[in-house]
Amino acid sequence: YIHDCQCVYYNGPDKHFKKTEICLCGAKDCIKKNKGGLGIFDMTNRTNIKHISCTTYENSSYPHQGWISDSHRYFFMGDESDEMEHHVHTTTLVWDLSELESPTLVTQWQNLNTMSVDHNLFYYRGLITQSNYENGIRILKFNSSASTPSSNLKEIAHFDAFTAPVRVTTSNGTWGHWPFYEDGVVVTSTLNEGVFVLKLQD
Repeated sequence: YIHDCQCVYYNGPDKHFKKTEICLCGAKDCIKKNKGGLGIFDMTNRTNIKHISCTTYENSSYPHQGWISDSHRYFFMGDESDEMEHHVHTTTLVWDLSELESPTLVTQWQNLNTMSVDHNLFYYRGLITQSNYENGIRILKFNSSASTPSSNLKEIAHFDAFTAPVRVTTSNGTWGHWPFYEDGVVVTSTLNEGVFVLKLQD
């Protein structure tokens, strides 16, 4: 089973796959049934898609979706069920794609401000924007040169349109958003509250 994928012509540090069209996917069953993680696929031949790697991680539950950095070295990913199944804080996985056949998990960063379920995330201009259901939009800043892996991410902003108490097991609130505007605007929608046009302040 494959959920969301991001497909790119890879231009990262792994010279073996330079300019290869790859897809990076939340792959729930890529090792065996109900055991998966980050699945990477070579899409060069659409009639013969090749499985480059599948890498699992601690508390893997429902590998969901992610986005690659501009340098194509890092991939940021969320798991939609780890908060519910393993009772952890909202977790963002950071993968190092220097070797696509063996990607390295840099950190499983937990946001101590929330235990809400994370849904879709994007990377744009050094920032990770996340739709975290009942806890709204979270904006994280990525620092690849941080002194420790747990310091790679830092929350710098937050907007929540869902005002009721947060329940980890529900999917109310913010499902999706779009941050790819030149003026820093982020547009988000919720299940019941409507559409919100946001802009990060300096």
